[in-house]
Amino acid sequence: MASLKRILESGSLALAFTGLISTIVLAVPTLLVEFGIDRVGQDYKKFQTNNVGTCMRKCLNESQCRSFTYVPPGVQPGQSNPVGLCWLKNGVPRATVNPEMISGVKQ
Repeated sequence: MASLKRILESGSLALAFTGLISTIVLAVPTLLVEFGIDRVGQDYKKFQTNNVGTCMRKCLNESQCRSFTYVPPGVQPGQSNPVGLCWLKNGVPRATVNPEMISGVKQ
């Protein structure tokens, strides 16, 4: 039961109990990943990473995050970015085509 408590406190899973723990329902958010798509605007956080998986996990683990855009190194429009950037968004901005970027929308 202690490990179940840690999972609940981590915020990464939502658990619902019915009866005397006769049924456990897991609600795990998922992402629709969009290759070649940029979603501009509605940013609440930006951080450096060279790993799109880190960007995806951060969005999944933050309740405020509704979508993200990952910008690989050297691709950020209008500026130099020697390290990849992850833009977390509190909404789902309109999708625009950009072959070098990866976006995702929480489902």
